Amino acid sequence: MNVVMPKLSDTMEEGKILRWLKKPGDHVAAGEVLAEVETDKADMELEAEAAGVIAKILVEEGASAAVGEAIAQMADDDAAAAKDAVRTGAANAPAPKSELRPPKPEPRGPRPIVPPSPRPSRPHGPRPATAHAEAPVPGLAAARPPSTPPAALRSGREELSKIRRTVARRMAESKREVPHFYMSADADMGECVRFKQSLAAARPDSPVSYTHLLLRAVAIALVKHPRINARYVADDAVEFSSAVHLGIAVALDEGLIVPVVHDCESKDLFAIVDAARVLVERVRAGKPESGDLSGGTFTVSNLGMYPIEEFAAVINPPQAAVLAVGALAERAVVRGGAVVARPTMRLTLSSDHRVIDGAEAAQFLQTLKELLENPVRLLL
Repeated sequence: MNVVMPKLSDTMEEGKILRWLKKPGDHVAAGEVLAEVETDKADMELEAEAAGVIAKILVEEGASAAVGEAIAQMADDDAAAAKDAVRTGAANAPAPKSELRPPKPEPRGPRPIVPPSPRPSRPHGPRPATAHAEAPVPGLAAARPPSTPPAALRSGREELSKIRRTVARRMAESKREVPHFYMSADADMGECVRFKQSLAAARPDSPVSYTHLLLRAVAIALVKHPRINARYVADDAVEFSSAVHLGIAVALDEGLIVPVVHDCESKDLFAIVDAARVLVERVRAGKPESGDLSGGTFTVSNLGMYPIEEFAAVINPPQAAVLAVGALAERAVVRGGAVVARPTMRLTLSSDHRVIDGAEAAQFLQTLKELLENPVRLLL
């Protein structure tokens, strides 16, 4: 029986064997780790689902294999099967398969992903300019701190991480092949701010963020506008999804990653809060589980923690749309003929014109805006 390279994420095409933990002749019980594998998103452990004995290694350490390609062969083994039966209580061990699971402590290879600094870094951008030297002013020389030489710009070559290589390839493909169009709407977030404060007082141990409120609002809106949740397929057709699987764009030092909260159409607000928090923490720690990075039908990219009023995100194929969220801030708006300050948030929808028309995108944004401006509906 062949052990094949499994597919962990929508973008994974191959995996690299970092280290074999079993060698030919070794007995393997279900749940034991066979090898450490590097994917396009994270380093994972390849786990046997059934008992057996390693008969042959087909892909050596350091080599890569395409998804679905055989990387080892396993044979039935009575001793391993008996050991597996004791562990699982099964009378007969199933045919050997394999799956990926997150790495255990002290993995070999790259270190676990560390969350980025809360403020964006600009390693390649210009440094703040330094002031020109001036003639000394009598009496002030002692008060002025000594001048320091300007910091040198970063130079040299940096190889892209595996995540950044994947993002570069996928985004270039998206902009080349997907006909994007964009629409923006401003949501008055006054009621949402008060709603979030009330929830924080009621649930201090499980705070609700604006991202959580957005995910719930998006899930409700996608049920009402299923074409925004659909995708274009190669035979000139639109394929609708029976569920809402929301991707959350998360910035890591290694690049952008999009974990997925599954079945959001059947989750209430607090279920989404709990699922999203656990998911993002797991991914930031470099320990994604099988399914965490695949199956998304729509993506939310929120840069509201930065002073960014609006931006347009690139669609993540095969999805048909992505929502970009800017900062919540006090802005001047007209109410009743008077200019007043209101907390607003700009929502920008990038859509695939092969699937979505302008009117459909506008209707989706209208529904989303109404939900955020009447947030009690998010509890229904």
